[in-house]
Amino acid sequence: MSWMQKLFETYEACARNSDYTEPPQAEDGGRETPALMPVSHTSQQAQICVTLDGQGNFVRAELLPPKTQFIIPATEDSAGRTSGDAPHPLDDKIHYCAKDYVGGKKNLYAMYAAQLQAWCDSPHSHPKARAVYAYVSKGTLVHDLLACGILHADAAGTLLTEPAEEDKDTGRDSIFNRLQPKKVNGVTVRDQGDALVVWSVVLPGDMESRTWKDVSLQRAWMAYDAAQMQQKGLCMVKGEECVVATKHPRNIRRPGDGAKLISSNDAANFTFRGRFLEADEACTVGYVTSHKVHNALRWLIARQGYRNGEQAVVAWAVSGAPVPNPCGDFLAVNDEDFLRDDVPDASADAASDAPPKTPPPNMGFVFAERLRKALAGYRADLKDTDGIAIMALDAASPGRLAVTFYREQMLEQYLSKLEKWQEDCAWVLPVRPPEEKAGRGKKRKRTVYAAYAPTPETIARVAYGRRIDDSLRKATVERLLPCIVDGAPLPRDIMECCVRRACNRVALESLGMAGSAGRGLRHV
Repeated sequence: MSWMQKLFETYEACARNSDYTEPPQAEDGGRETPALMPVSHTSQQAQICVTLDGQGNFVRAELLPPKTQFIIPATEDSAGRTSGDAPHPLDDKIHYCAKDYVGGKKNLYAMYAAQLQAWCDSPHSHPKARAVYAYVSKGTLVHDLLACGILHADAAGTLLTEPAEEDKDTGRDSIFNRLQPKKVNGVTVRDQGDALVVWSVVLPGDMESRTWKDVSLQRAWMAYDAAQMQQKGLCMVKGEECVVATKHPRNIRRPGDGAKLISSNDAANFTFRGRFLEADEACTVGYVTSHKVHNALRWLIARQGYRNGEQAVVAWAVSGAPVPNPCGDFLAVNDEDFLRDDVPDASADAASDAPPKTPPPNMGFVFAERLRKALAGYRADLKDTDGIAIMALDAASPGRLAVTFYREQMLEQYLSKLEKWQEDCAWVLPVRPPEEKAGRGKKRKRTVYAAYAPTPETIARVAYGRRIDDSLRKATVERLLPCIVDGAPLPRDIMECCVRRACNRVALESLGMAGSAGRGLRHV
């Protein structure tokens, strides 16, 4: 339970910082800064925003930018739903919150409305929740969205599963561009009933109409949700008697991730492997504690984690200050730190044909100075007494997530191990920065060479080739983690693979780069 304790402490420390709980969000569909979510909430992609007034009257509707995440209220069941019927309390898909929905999905409005009404009738009600309930009770959501041109239906009023021919010809932006295609009887369809609706309620004197940004609404839902909890037990993380979680959150590594760290839904066969009669005999975690632990881990992975397919590696400090990832390249490379080998382009400007930069007289000194500055930058935001936790996660199956590596170290110990890894394994390696414009709309390709230690993923590709399969790549990264974090020796078989491939130059593909520094180089 040490990793859960560390994540719980991280949440408690970072939840007091508004930069972590309410970071600036991209409103144009760009990459958003991850936010530390409150308890009883989840993150979902939404496609439609409906604006109401305080009495629940329809004002307008609009399409949202693609792939935009929203923090919405959720129940214990809805936060972990995959294919089951479990409505979110406020924001949900059209086939949940539209009384007049007719389409390929089952209409689940009755479940959604009953849950929302119970919240609105409770002492923890909120004016915006009551406005949403007043509107959805009218049963005109689909009608209003059709009138706004957001949704599209046939003459019988049934929602279409693909855009009309005239929309295909014009190529205009529509709801179909934001829905995931699915195969039904061999036919690709996009069900508009899967579009998720978020609400914006305009109240007199209220400066924040967006429900997903209203802190008072979040607190109202958290209080109501906590009042519904009945089962109590011992939280093995905090060591206190409290309301315990019966289902734990998912979406840990990314949105839509169905794998869970804690799960006990095997009610047949080898139930709990024959050790216990009931699931809570094996492990009980408080409801609030579980949400804080999983929300902290989800936030850390999105903010500073390393992703290798289904594998995730994250290193963090309890204070939330930036920490270098052992699997990432934390050395910032700029134009003064590397050798450049520009590829001439006949159609580019004459400047692109300039000779390469003169190599620095002492590449090792440049690397050492860059490493010193990078480590000093991390030390500036941390204290020597801060503890660092390093965790690796991987999914053995689509529904089960495992902690494959975990270490706790003091700051100085962790940074010294990273420094030793960089000093012992640094090599002049090619780097491909983003292509630059070279005039007349052309882009100039270039390759730069900087001294730094290769990442574990790079070592895996060097040892086993570019076409290495995912399982071998993940296993290699996992085997190299102790070499970086603990200072363990490199596995001999990996070293021998690298030597054999380096000696067999004929089997490697040429980079095809011009310039004296690029001649004879091969990539793997």
